[in-house]
Amino acid sequence: MAYRRVEPESEMFYEQEQPARWLDAKEAAKLIAWNRQELISNELSRLASDEYLEDIMKHLRQMEVRVNSSSPLSSSSTDRTS
Repeated sequence: MAYRRVEPESEMFYEQEQPARWLDAKEAAKLIAWNRQELISNELSRLASDEYLEDIMKHLRQMEVRVNSSSPLSSSSTDRTS
């Protein structure tokens, strides 16, 4: 089977939906500040998550023990069969 080779410059073209627009200094400063603020907030969120992770896991383990010990299907269900 023969394939036709397409020359990218001669047969294909791309239209830009919007013309390229340069940012002025004020807009660029806003974007940089927003990006920096987002980086800081992500880092603070990660630090808070790391700080409280052990407390959260401890709480979950305590809740699992309480639920399992108060479950009606615990050891009392095996006593009924005797």
